[in-house]
Amino acid sequence: MDRPDESPTRGTNYGVMGFIAMSYVIVGLVGGFATYAVKLPHDRSVAREVALDAALASNADATALAGLDKRLGDSAAALKGATAADLPARVAAERTAMRARFRAEADDLAFRVRIVIALITLSAAGFGLAMAGTVRKRAGQ
Repeated sequence: MDRPDESPTRGTNYGVMGFIAMSYVIVGLVGGFATYAVKLPHDRSVAREVALDAALASNADATALAGLDKRLGDSAAALKGATAADLPARVAAERTAMRARFRAEADDLAFRVRIVIALITLSAAGFGLAMAGTVRKRAGQ
């Protein structure tokens, strides 16, 4: 006969509780880390807005625009060869296009993050169910 402290039906199984708690903690950690990734398109958009403002302030100076190429990224191509007369219109058009690109990037990233969180949640739930099944088998239920 089992001693009372060795019986799987008596007492608290802290090991199993810890494993099940970890299955929930993992989901929370993934969600927490995802919040850092989700804001990247917005941060890049703000930096690009600042670069477009600097391009507008350059008054179509070729040297100044060339110096902004790295900060402008893919927006630099739209401003190449701009004159002082057409630079404001080009910057306005590029702002609209840039915002659409970053919005699409943000939507795509948000979708991917949702998929990752759903997969991790299902994995953690499966892990928790497996642990609960192990406890039942050990308890003889």
